[in-house]
Amino acid sequence: MQDRVTITMLEDGIADVRLIRSDKMNALDPAMFSGLTEAIDQLKDIPGLRVVV
Repeated sequence: MQDRVTITMLEDGIADVRLIRSDKMNALDPAMFSGLTEAIDQLKDIPGLRVVV
């Protein structure tokens, strides 16, 4: 996941999710979908999470 998607937890229950494939203009491929799925799995278990940007 770390090579395609990053998660940064900010204050007040905000998570910043970023796609990192700038060389391909963040084009979606199987690895990107897998990274997003992993990010969702991680985020769903965080208590107090209010919003994902």
